[in-house]
Formats: sequence, structure tokens, C-alpha cells
Amino acid sequence: VIAAFKAYGLSEPTFEATQGGMLVTAYKAEEVNGGVNGGVNSGVNGGVNDIYAFVLENPGLKARDISEKTGTALRTLERILKQLKDDDKIIFKGAPKTGGYYVLEARK
Repeated sequence: VIAAFKAYGLSEPTFEATQGGMLVTAYKAEEVNGGVNGGVNSGVNGGVNDIYAFVLENPGLKARDISEKTGTALRTLERILKQLKDDDKIIFKGAPKTGGYYVLEARK
């Protein structure tokens, strides 16, 4: 374990015996976290941007239709749609059974 931490340029973890087990404390390194967070953030933001572009090109679809056409899990898509609605980028127009999502025009 210690060799693996050193190989990745991380500080050596500490090991402490406790009742019924062992406590291992690992210390984070800024350069490693920056890379991980950057990858995660770009992946998340990329998914949001992809859905936004899809709604822009395919206005009026319901969440289930968008999910099927983009291959995005419905629960994930619902989270992305909520984020886009909260950011005032899209809106749901119409009745729940017949309406769909549309991109809002830029506000000046």
C-alpha cells in the first residue's frame, strides 16, 4: 500500500490499530485532486451541455423520449433537466402528458 501511494506521488498513509480493526489515514495531494476533479467536472458539464444541445436541436420532447434517444439513464437525465431548468436554460411547456422541453431564448 505504501509503495502504491509513493508511486502516485502521495504522502505516506498512517496506520493505527483500533478495537476490532485498523484505521488508515490517507492524505490528499492537490495536484492529484485537481486532475480528478477536472475530469469529473468536465464529464458532468459535458453531459449537461450535450443534453442542452439535444433539446435545442429537438424541441418539444418529453424526458423519456430524450432519455431513449440520447442513451442517458432516465434518472440521470431528470437530474440534468432540473439543473438546466434551475439555470433558466430550458423550460417545460404544456401539459404533463403532452408537453415537452424547450430551450429558453437568451435574456438581455
